[in-house]
Amino acid sequence: MTTQSVSIVMQTTSGTALSFQDHSVEDGVAQELLSGGWNQVAGQSLGVVGDGLTVTHAVAIFGDNGSYAYIANPDGSINQPLMMMRASAGIQGVIPLCRPVRLIAGMTLKVRSAITGTTYVGFNVYCASGRAHIFSGVAGSSGAVTNLTSVINGSDVGSVLTGQTIVKAYVVSATDWDGAEAGGFPAVALIAGNGQSKSFWAQQMVVYNQPQWQEYPARVDLNDVLQIDTDTS
Repeated sequence: MTTQSVSIVMQTTSGTALSFQDHSVEDGVAQELLSGGWNQVAGQSLGVVGDGLTVTHAVAIFGDNGSYAYIANPDGSINQPLMMMRASAGIQGVIPLCRPVRLIAGMTLKVRSAITGTTYVGFNVYCASGRAHIFSGVAGSSGAVTNLTSVINGSDVGSVLTGQTIVKAYVVSATDWDGAEAGGFPAVALIAGNGQSKSFWAQQMVVYNQPQWQEYPARVDLNDVLQIDTDTS
């Protein structure tokens, strides 16, 4: 298996900055990122090194192939996805979180990088209520429709976020949408139970540019799904 260098840097209200770093994150495997780099005490979880601090800004920097990065609550649920960038392909840099997060013992940072050559797709969402989640899938062959499901429990969006209103989302893709890429797709769609399209979020590729939050409301109901429709080339 190949590996990536991954670093997460954070700003807090106290004026203290936090850094987390690992030069051998195994591709395709979700793992905790521990503190390190820039004179930080190495090998500590987020909730240990930052206990009591309030994080306001952050970014996850991947050497390549970033899949996701998020702050996890002590129970393992997703507190908030973190914006990602590939090294040397940042636009916004370290940006404000969707809301400040006060760190407590038991919180962790979870990251995953994609296996080179796979057609990983990730969808990061933040809701009006403050709930957040991440959904993922692997783009299929030409013309295939793929559902994105929870990275936590494998459920569809309608089960995970019933009654919630998505107000921010961004897409992570590993495959271009063009004539040479059979696994490419133009957007992630929120599809109602009756098959009606409710909302779209355009494809974004962290390998080229730092994604940005796409901001507009989309209500999630039971039986809704997130889908990508791959290129038919």
